Amino acid sequence: MALTTVPTPPLRLQLRLLKAPDDAAVFGADYQAELRKFKQHMEAAGLGVSPTVTVFDSQGAGSVLTGQFLLSWAPTVVSILNTVSVGAVTWINGKAGRQLRLKVDDVELEANSQADIERLLAQALALQALLAEQD
Repeated sequence: MALTTVPTPPLRLQLRLLKAPDDAAVFGADYQAELRKFKQHMEAAGLGVSPTVTVFDSQGAGSVLTGQFLLSWAPTVVSILNTVSVGAVTWINGKAGRQLRLKVDDVELEANSQADIERLLAQALALQALLAEQD
């Protein structure tokens, strides 16, 4: 009798980078460069990254990042906490007043400092694990 294994679905975390009041315009080149840098940091660490984009329907226009990302990773990847923390702290430290918002299931959490981000990510991952056990 052959054993069959059911693949474990990837873990997911919705993350939103919120701009500071005096940040450059969301669609501006500098702000977009910072969002792309965050996205590339997550991808380089092996996370699946699905960004939310705004698409302009005009000649020569493209799409821009909104600052909202759906991150996914295999449950065996244990460095997720450090990876997301480093990327988020780098982004927040780029401008005073920036915030990070995470959403796990229907729970949304917000942070604006390194300590808050690390605690927030640990809580979000623990909540996600608890929700997975209930399924």
